Amino acid sequence: MTLQQLQKLEQDAKSDFLEEYPTRNMGNVVDHIVKPLCKKDKQSYAWLINHLTGLLLIEIFVSHSWREYYERFVAAIEAAQPQLPRGVSNLWICAFAIRQGDASDAAEVASQIGSDPLTAPFTSALRESKSFLVVRNCNCDLYTRVWCVWEIFLAASLGKTEPGVLTITGENPPDYDPRAIVDVSTCEASVASDKFAIMTCIAQDRTASGTMLEECNRIVSQIKHM
Repeated sequence: MTLQQLQKLEQDAKSDFLEEYPTRNMGNVVDHIVKPLCKKDKQSYAWLINHLTGLLLIEIFVSHSWREYYERFVAAIEAAQPQLPRGVSNLWICAFAIRQGDASDAAEVASQIGSDPLTAPFTSALRESKSFLVVRNCNCDLYTRVWCVWEIFLAASLGKTEPGVLTITGENPPDYDPRAIVDVSTCEASVASDKFAIMTCIAQDRTASGTMLEECNRIVSQIKHM
């Protein structure tokens, strides 16, 4: 989706949530606006807003947490625009690229993600992207969320954390410790099976310098400290 489409959704959220909007997070916006549309048409939000004019190529992969305030999420992406590579603008955001459903659709949503992180939509989209955008937030440390850590680790392995490709934007939470070492084994996930799948994927291989787990923690910690 485009930045303009992201901003249009923000206007819809403002109209719906009114004075509560500044405290509504990504999950609230998805539950209130995105899921009903996805459920009705059985498609992702990004497909619904683009299929008549043409689906967009993946250019910017956005790594983020659903705990962020939506208002600040949009503001962080707006602030990052001057730092992004010239000529790229289309955003891949999981909340809008994957069809969202209510509790009764949980199995179908899980089937889109699959059991292997190496073939999940996140991973495929990251491989196709030209730019990697990490959006921090004031509500939680991004480096304690297992999908975010996996995305950053994978991005590094794909050469997408190099200067001119990686952009980091957004604010950190008040208790953020920039010196803390990332430990993927202690990271959290909204769905326990997602963490199990990611940990299994990381633990099953070794590198020349040690275990893949050690390599993941080392690489993501380096990016955190940038």
